[in-house]
Amino acid sequence: MTAAPPACFNQTAVITRGILINAAAFVVVVAGLRAAGSIAVLLLVSAFIAMISAPAVFWLRRRRVPPAVAVLLVVATIIGVFTLLGVVLGASINNFIRAAPGYRERLDEGMAQIVEWARQAGVEESTVRQLLSIEPGAIMGILGNVFGAIGGVLGNSLLIVLIVVFTLFEVSSFPVKLRVAFGGSEAPILRLREIAGNVVHYLALKSMISLFTGLGVGIWVAAVGLDFPVLWGLLAFVLNFIPNLGSVAAAVPAVMLAFVQLGPRAAGIVIAGYLLVNFVMANLIEPRVMGQGLGLSTLVVFLSLLGWGWILGTVGMFLAVPLTVALRIALESSPRTHWIAVLMGPAREAAREAA
Repeated sequence: MTAAPPACFNQTAVITRGILINAAAFVVVVAGLRAAGSIAVLLLVSAFIAMISAPAVFWLRRRRVPPAVAVLLVVATIIGVFTLLGVVLGASINNFIRAAPGYRERLDEGMAQIVEWARQAGVEESTVRQLLSIEPGAIMGILGNVFGAIGGVLGNSLLIVLIVVFTLFEVSSFPVKLRVAFGGSEAPILRLREIAGNVVHYLALKSMISLFTGLGVGIWVAAVGLDFPVLWGLLAFVLNFIPNLGSVAAAVPAVMLAFVQLGPRAAGIVIAGYLLVNFVMANLIEPRVMGQGLGLSTLVVFLSLLGWGWILGTVGMFLAVPLTVALRIALESSPRTHWIAVLMGPAREAAREAA
């Protein structure tokens, strides 16, 4: 007669099976999101715009503005803001593209000087040849991806506007529907409000911080005498929504242009300006404005940037933080996944729970 396996063995097998099932489900969800990335991007962008717009709609309705008029006023304002931003950014990019051939000859001369300095410093011939093969367009490839992603979203702007309009018409009935769907429970409504509140809080404050970052960069490069200061300010504003990497990507083309147009000394001044503006905004202003923070550790923010960027493309890098904030709140609501939310949070929150 065969002895029954010990109880601890059965419990371990159950836990292992649960982990494997959850891991398989996670892989399936990620693969599905990646395969349907274009549709997911449209839905997520529409959802975030609707979240930002909903408080304005509620504010108008509290002042007895008819629902249809309130929604149309808010949507018209959003369209106007994005149209103005697109026109200014598009005009700046077109002017830069028209002037680019004139800078290419200067850039080749500057690269030749760098190579000559490297040779005089005793750099090996193979390294010099590698320097000669550097293609500036490859360095700026991330900017092409960003503009392509923005253009793709704008190309579907009509569909996004329609989704936002229908969502805003339905948003007031969401609490009632959730209450009925979950048997009168208030927990789903509270979680939804927490997610929406955190996302709106983050996007509103991040927009303000990015605006001041763009203004600071634009004023600095204009004072240095760099061409197209409006373009570099707008670029700093847009890319500041991408954590960590966005500010670096925004600085690269401006520094290259400063080197070509004004020389190495001016390029160093431009670099110093970007470092100063981003240091002040990221380390002095943003922590004070954000208050208690996003509830995410620095490592999780960086990993979310890579993960959502891989799943959804460049737009996923813009949406990485609010998506991860929403995911953490959802995980925190269940006792089975609460531990994941704790691991995603900063150390001070884990210490607070332990105490």
